[in-house]
Amino acid sequence: MQTAWDDAEHVEVVALGVWWSHMASAHAFMACDIEAMSGGFGLHWTGIGAAQIRAVCALQRIPCADWPDILADVRYMGSEVAIARNRRQQQKEG
Repeated sequence: MQTAWDDAEHVEVVALGVWWSHMASAHAFMACDIEAMSGGFGLHWTGIGAAQIRAVCALQRIPCADWPDILADVRYMGSEVAIARNRRQQQKEG
């Protein structure tokens, strides 16, 4: 894994190698948006919802038999991104 800082946006850029068996999950993940809730407490990142992942799988014509594995992979990746974004938000506020 390699990390670098994108100075234009002050965002950490991470380059990962993906195993062939997880390529469909990586493509689905890249097509999804990380969801967030906002309110009096500010912005809270929640990850990627199952409906969004199913829609992406259908649009990318991924075989239905592969959807459960892709759902699990993408939900995990989305939750990790949400955790990192929430942590970064707390550091900025604190």
